[in-house]
Amino acid sequence: MLKIRDLEPRDKDGLSSFVTEIYKEYPTSMWFESEPTPVMLSKLFAHKLSSMLEKNIVDVVAVEGRDDGTDAILGELEIARLAGPVGYIGIIIKKDRRGNGLGSILLERACAQASLLGITDLRAEIAEENIAARKLFEKYGFLLESGEAKNGPTGSKVVLYRRIMK
Repeated sequence: MLKIRDLEPRDKDGLSSFVTEIYKEYPTSMWFESEPTPVMLSKLFAHKLSSMLEKNIVDVVAVEGRDDGTDAILGELEIARLAGPVGYIGIIIKKDRRGNGLGSILLERACAQASLLGITDLRAEIAEENIAARKLFEKYGFLLESGEAKNGPTGSKVVLYRRIMK
């Protein structure tokens, strides 16, 4: 059964598997310079949890229960506070779960939580060729900031989107 919830301490292994799988599909869209190691993944997870406690990020996951009682992560959306009311949003969904409304569910929940934290100016860098993600963000009020693609942090071409929430 699909559940949408905040990232929790029990998600460490699930997040590690999820990030490793996504890295193999999109190595240039991840922040890692090489395939993530267990140490790198452990540090990432610890950083996410501490940042959530400090109210500097919102991290929402879509999970599905497994037979062994653990949850498999199907998608993740993070909003990180940059400064004051400005936040950076990123979303990743497993390939076999795209196109089924999961992105919409995650985006709605995370934007509502960001607003509660006082984050009202959201920005996103989306791969220029990722038309589905661009359409999703536009559906939720994000506007193209600049039509000109720029080099993202890993060298891929990205376009900038922005949404001001009330």
